[in-house]
Amino acid sequence: MSENFDKITFHYIPRDENQMVDALKNLSSMLLVNKEQEMTIQVRHQAKMAHCQQLDQDDVEADGKPWYHDIKGYLEKGVYPLGATENEKRMLRRLVTGFFLSGAITLLRYVDKQEAKRIMEEVHEGTFGTHTNGYALARKILRTGYYWTKMESDCCQHIKDA
Repeated sequence: MSENFDKITFHYIPRDENQMVDALKNLSSMLLVNKEQEMTIQVRHQAKMAHCQQLDQDDVEADGKPWYHDIKGYLEKGVYPLGATENEKRMLRRLVTGFFLSGAITLLRYVDKQEAKRIMEEVHEGTFGTHTNGYALARKILRTGYYWTKMESDCCQHIKDA
């Protein structure tokens, strides 16, 4: 392909300065698109992160089930939610590693406020690399096996304060 151009120049852009590529990478893992189908994506700058604006809603999901319903179902019976994609099944398998059942109760290792702050700092600024927004930071923390109720809003606030 390079023979079709007169000159090719490569510029290194550090990951923490390349927010658009990181956002597109995250977006591509969330969408199922037919490969022959084109899709236009509009990008708008907002004063606040859109996902973080939705965090103050009730903890009960739209279907009336608690947030841990799918986790408990997988731990108890090894079943996936109806209509789950392969990507969603993979994410559920990763997520359940931090949970265990005690009788009929789904439990997660307790993370207090101080430990949550340490985890956010370590993942955001430490050996795991930098992240551009609170939602991405929360996803990275989930993948490392931690969760607390207000994790996404705490991560968004941590990014704003950093």
